[in-house]
Order: sequence, then C-alpha cells, then structure tokens
Amino acid sequence: MPQKRVGLWFYTNEHGHVIRQEIVDRLEAAGLDVTYDFDMRECYCLNGQVFTRDGINLSEMDVFHYMNAEERNDHQHDMLRLIEESGVEMFNSYASYTYANDKFLANCKLRQAGVNVADSMLIPVNFDEDRIRRIFDEWKSFIIKPRDKICATGIMKIDSYEKFYDFYLFAKEFVGNLYIERYIPFEKRDIRVEIFDDEVVGDGFSRVMGHSFKTNVRSGGRATFIPAEDDAKQTALDAARALGITTTIVDMVRNTETGEPYVLEVNPLLGVFYGAHYASLGQPVPEYFAEIDKVKIEYIVRHIIRLADPSAALPKQ
Repeated sequence: MPQKRVGLWFYTNEHGHVIRQEIVDRLEAAGLDVTYDFDMRECYCLNGQVFTRDGINLSEMDVFHYMNAEERNDHQHDMLRLIEESGVEMFNSYASYTYANDKFLANCKLRQAGVNVADSMLIPVNFDEDRIRRIFDEWKSFIIKPRDKICATGIMKIDSYEKFYDFYLFAKEFVGNLYIERYIPFEKRDIRVEIFDDEVVGDGFSRVMGHSFKTNVRSGGRATFIPAEDDAKQTALDAARALGITTTIVDMVRNTETGEPYVLEVNPLLGVFYGAHYASLGQPVPEYFAEIDKVKIEYIVRHIIRLADPSAALPKQ
C-alpha cells in the first residue's frame, strides 16, 4: 500500500515550531509522509492542483490540517478551498472555516441555531441616519468589529451616538458596510472552551482583562486557569455543532444581565498552545497549560492518523 501523505500548515511563532515538530515526529513514527515546511500564502494553483512554492502537490495529500491564524490572507483561503475540492480530507472543512472566519456570518448562523449571541447589524454605507439613531438609543453601546481579523484587531466600543456617527462618516469612504454588535456587559474575564471532534478538550480557561473591555492577550489580557462552567461548555459544543466545525476554541462572556454565557467568537482554528507560549516568553509554564498542550497534540495526531488510514493501529497515549 502506498505511504499515506499528510499536509500540515502550522504556526511557528511563540514556540509553535516546537509543537509542530512534535506532531510531525509522531505522525512520521506512525508511518505517514508529512509535508510541513511551506507557506500557504506562497502556494499556487495550476490546472486545479495546489502546489507549494517548491513544487510539492498539496492536492495529492490524503489529509490536510492547518492551524495558523496570523499568516492568513485571501489567497491562502482560495488555496484551502482548492485543496479540499481536489478530494483531500481536510479539517476544518472549508465551509465551516468560512463561517467561523466571518464574525457576521457566524453570528447569524449561531442565532439561527439558538445559541446565545449579541444582537448584531450589518449596515451599508448609505444607511438611514434616523434608523441608526433609533437602534443606538435602544442598544446604548456598540461594538464595531472587522469581520475577519484576529487578536481583537480593530474592535472598538462606542458609547455615544455622536462618536459612532463621526466614525461612520469616516469609514464609509473605505468600506462597503459595517458590522456592529450590541455590547454585552460582563465582568473582568472571558470564558474559553476548546472543542475537538464534538468533545470538550480539558476544562476551559479564561483571559482576565487588562483593557477597558477587551480580554485578548495582545490587548493586555492574561490567560489563567479558571475552569469553564458546565453551561459554558455546552454552549461551546452547541456553537461548534452549529458551524459544523471539527476543531475550534469558542470565546464567550457571561452576560451580567441574564447570567448566561454568550458567544463572542467561534475561532476557525483550535486555540494556541499556551504552554509553549509561556515558554517562548521565558516565563514559568502553568501546570494546566503544560498538560493541555500534550492533550491537544494527542487529539491532532490521532485524528490525522484515523483520517489517513482508518485501519491503522493508533499509537498508545
């Protein structure tokens, strides 16, 4: 039987290269041929087949897994789609990736599935001013979100209509529409739950705010082990199922007005390896994050092996 081939596009900053090598070593030990040292942004498509810059045909892979949030672009999205359409077993699927990558589409899809999300609007640049004012009077506080950015980039909270309208007049010269959410009041931290193949990975954790309303680490937040409550875990599972996504980290806050968890984002990728992140900073690695890194590697390796060769014996944990 020909050797099964795996494509792996993985982030390398914050010691991601260490995690990637562990995954590659495990897969190669299981007898798989792994292609991993390439950049999706440099790939090209020739006659419907996707090639790396060095000419390796990714459309001939048996399985393709990607986990790289910061090096994505529109060209790379097209390459992912063509790889899947070549018949390669890919996770996440391109359809689920597309929903999760667009905050507007994800919000609508989650609402349709009955998952708690913020009230939201997508408005054209010629939207009626009186209508905006009426909605602002009801919502009181807006969150403006770029639809496909990460690390809270470009997210703004606006608490007065005047400031919103000034921004609207500026932004309409550069964009075709604006995505807006009603601000969800919460206290101090978010709730993060990782999902892999319809299972909760670990106990969840939180990021404590270092910003007036953002929890993201790039905005001054701090990841810490605060286990997610059962209702938050169930909400994360429901959100992942609604988007049909295999592996993700679901970001939530607990609405102080209702007491319920609300989904802010279903990420198109599994959460970063925080144990490796702490190590890359030369900081002590909290025990929970060290252990959950190992668990996530195990999930990824075993899933790839199952997809590549369902008859293969899985490695012992």
